[in-house]
Amino acid sequence: MSVVLQVLLTSALGQTLRDDAQMRSSDVDIPNRVQVGRTYRVSVKVTNNGTTTWQARKYFLRVRIVRGPSGSPTQREHLTPHLELKDPVAPGESHAFSYEIEGPPYLGEYRLEWVMSNGHDDFGDRVTRTIRVVE
Repeated sequence: MSVVLQVLLTSALGQTLRDDAQMRSSDVDIPNRVQVGRTYRVSVKVTNNGTTTWQARKYFLRVRIVRGPSGSPTQREHLTPHLELKDPVAPGESHAFSYEIEGPPYLGEYRLEWVMSNGHDDFGDRVTRTIRVVE
């Protein structure tokens, strides 16, 4: 089940502008198991189903660790890159983010979450996935 958070804005013409994003678990391609120090490609597809155009360098895909293994730092740059849009995304259009991760040095399960952000607020569907880091 996904949670949808909508950020509402009002234009100068009185039209309600809304940031919203559609993203399903199947839109996130990441391995279930990664090895320490090894590099993996990740891709995430997001659709703009709001009424505002997502502007380049002002909108981004936020990746965070919801839960990590005991004793590991909760934020590991190995798994949580900063992914800004390089081009605008109009309502109804989709964008595919592609990036690499490196298996962190702490073994165990990491629960990751992906959500769109406008720099002030997160909005739209959130996808969570669990990966296991092994030697």
